[in-house]
Amino acid sequence: EDYVGENEEELKEKYLRRVQKFDSFIENHLIVSKEKYIQQTIAFADLPYDTVLCESDVIWNAKRGRLDPVFYLSTPSMRGKRRIAYAPSMADAQLTRKHQSQLDMLLENVHFISCRESYQKPLLEAHTNKVVQHVVDPVMLLDPEDYECITAPRIMQEDYLLLYLPVDNNKLLRKSAVQYAEDHHLKILEISTKLREDSDELQKCLPDAGIEEFLSAIKYADMVFTNSFHAICFAIIFQTPFFAFTRKYNGKVWDVCERFGLEEYYVRENDFLDKEPADMKAVHKRFKELQAEG
Repeated sequence: EDYVGENEEELKEKYLRRVQKFDSFIENHLIVSKEKYIQQTIAFADLPYDTVLCESDVIWNAKRGRLDPVFYLSTPSMRGKRRIAYAPSMADAQLTRKHQSQLDMLLENVHFISCRESYQKPLLEAHTNKVVQHVVDPVMLLDPEDYECITAPRIMQEDYLLLYLPVDNNKLLRKSAVQYAEDHHLKILEISTKLREDSDELQKCLPDAGIEEFLSAIKYADMVFTNSFHAICFAIIFQTPFFAFTRKYNGKVWDVCERFGLEEYYVRENDFLDKEPADMKAVHKRFKELQAEG
């Protein structure tokens, strides 16, 4: 699991640099409340808001054995407020009977419900009498131009393939990326969370990349190889062609490819076959249609 050729102290230094970049991004670009809450304090806090909203990535996940009432807007502090769930994800939506009975009660407290994955819609509607709207991930509510002010300058001047693995060290993905780069005369840039021992073929690695570098790496790439849901979303936004590979929890990656008509660029069972890149201009039309829907 270690970075290539680095000791524990070097790893900690890179990790801290990444954390500092994210902290700096929050400080410089987000409007946040003066009060900071943890699960214990938010339950009975005096929240000075008319509306509370939960949104996006795997916040309705039950992997830790419970459904978190905070993310279902079901704490005493949220009573009497308008409660909206925008595009919450349940990962692959594997719920036990206990979770399903909890879901009935939790959804009763949410006034407006939407979901990000198509397979989540019927599951949620089975536990509520409300209509559940299928919407895009929040990052897709913005246009490419909206991200310019938080996108770093181009990192590599040569034509390059971006390799991004936030989870799972998919060795076939790496092998396929190297072969594709060789065949198409591309350098390789990797910004994966961790770089493993089999990464010595990479020309440039940024293990401590922040949000600005992440966006830049996708925007200027000639091709993206990834198993990341959000890397795919931003590739669609920036009209960058990609190949999406499998991962342990796979549903959301396939779902976004299918929704944008990019099923043939989803590598099933890691059986990669080189082909002409997707027509991302045509995909952009679909992007604008879904963006307008919400």
